Amino acid sequence: MKLHILIATAILVGLVIVVLEGSSSGPTHRPASGALPGYDMDRPTASFALPPTLREISALTDIDLHHVACLHDEAGAVFHIDLRTGEVGRAMVFGQPGDFEGLTRVADDLWALRSDGMLVQLRRSDDELVVHRNLQLRTNHRDIEGLAYDPFRKLILVSPKDPPAGKKDERQQRRILAIDPATGRQLDEPALSTSLDQIAASARQRGIQLPGTERADGPARVTLKLRLSSIAVHPHTGQFYLLSAVDGAVLVVDQAGDLQAAYFFDSRLMPKVEGITFLPDGDMVIASEGVSAPPRLQVFDFDRRGVATGR
Repeated sequence: MKLHILIATAILVGLVIVVLEGSSSGPTHRPASGALPGYDMDRPTASFALPPTLREISALTDIDLHHVACLHDEAGAVFHIDLRTGEVGRAMVFGQPGDFEGLTRVADDLWALRSDGMLVQLRRSDDELVVHRNLQLRTNHRDIEGLAYDPFRKLILVSPKDPPAGKKDERQQRRILAIDPATGRQLDEPALSTSLDQIAASARQRGIQLPGTERADGPARVTLKLRLSSIAVHPHTGQFYLLSAVDGAVLVVDQAGDLQAAYFFDSRLMPKVEGITFLPDGDMVIASEGVSAPPRLQVFDFDRRGVATGR
């Protein structure tokens, strides 16, 4: 009996060791795939490793052709980054630490978004940022990260990260909220409404490869989660660029909610994409938090030849 117990114990210990060894190998590497019209995603114009101060970089917005501003998660402060050198300017503190996830520019003002749906309008005074107005969104979402400005409709856009509550069909919906920055009024109708099913259907129609699992009785089941970490509106095409950190992807969607293109980042170089913005000339800037590597900022030149308008 003791011999049987010893043998069983040895087998159990061996299984535990195998499981532990398998789990210590780290996450599976996801290579880059896909394409975005107008951009050579294999050749960024610039790629900068950011300092540890911005390890949890959570948002981006354009300032001019050579500078972007960003937020650090959990800090009520804005940092400027020079896209020519990668140099990070000093922090411009505007409030108490909080879970700030979104940032966008409207004319000369900056707007910051807290994950609980609080919008903060910021104005520059001398060399400081001061709070001009606070707006609380009307939403049942509890995790809200994406913030952008739509220059065509002159609206601030907000994208929840968590899916809607409810039955399966409702949980598949993805909606972008709209706010009039002039009045602070939140519009009743979303700026964009789509769903995972609609994204998958338009991907099949256009031959765009999305992550999925094979099925013997039909097309592969798409496993895209599309938990929006950031959003932006292309200044020349009017299309929505939806960034999903959990998928490591940026999806291009038209105003009808149909997928036009998708790109999946190399998980070793850009492990957690959290910020996207466009410069006035259409150049695209994307930031990744630091996970197994330093936080990183990449710039991609825009080639407008052959790019169709989405307006």
